[in-house]
Amino acid sequence: MDQAISNLSLKCDPKDSASALYLLSAPVEEITMDLVKELVDYLGEVAPRAMIRYGDYPRGESTVKTTLILSQLNYVDKVMEYYDKMPKLTQEKEQMQEEDEIKLKKIMKASRMVPSLFRGDGN
Repeated sequence: MDQAISNLSLKCDPKDSASALYLLSAPVEEITMDLVKELVDYLGEVAPRAMIRYGDYPRGESTVKTTLILSQLNYVDKVMEYYDKMPKLTQEKEQMQEEDEIKLKKIMKASRMVPSLFRGDGN
């Protein structure tokens, strides 16, 4: 289970999750109710607020693998970083839009000086 926690794709604290799901895949003879209970108990300690669900997948390989999904996270550093950056990014975007409008107006003004190829009178 520790390996599954360390392999989470998003760095987060399992204590911040309200829901957890783990899938245990192992040889049939190794998937026991004791192992399932041990993993549920351990995950309950690591993620005490989470409603824990689990599933097992008996298979022929000799390895035991655990896949963990945490959801309903109430705090994630990476998400907070995005929120912290947002005001500056919004301001930069607005500034770039204003600069683009100024450039476009200059191009439109300059294009008025060029004779049209569609009118027969050269204007």
